[in-house]
Amino acid sequence: MYILISFLISVLMIVIVFLVSFLISSLGFYNREKSSSFECGFDAMIFSRIPFSFRFFLLTIIFLVFDVEVVLFIPMCMSFMIGSMFTVFISNLFFIIILLMGLFNEWLEGSLDWV
Repeated sequence: MYILISFLISVLMIVIVFLVSFLISSLGFYNREKSSSFECGFDAMIFSRIPFSFRFFLLTIIFLVFDVEVVLFIPMCMSFMIGSMFTVFISNLFFIIILLMGLFNEWLEGSLDWV
């Protein structure tokens, strides 16, 4: 019963946020002139939307994945005080091995050679 009430409250909060954002937002029409790039009142000399490098995009995704894994590792280091030393050590060792296997895979794949 507690799970159902929590689910209904979360759905209700989501609906309220959507309704408030819909009521507050300005419902204007799409104007091509206002959405175009502006260069001192003249037509733009170059296209303002330059493509980004896919290698740098992959590098940022790899960074985010490893950053989240490190953030997950910090509470695991604090768990030495909670459980038995052997169990916590094995789980932390397993987590570090998975991290290093992922890093080694990215290194062999060449995703880290961005220079």
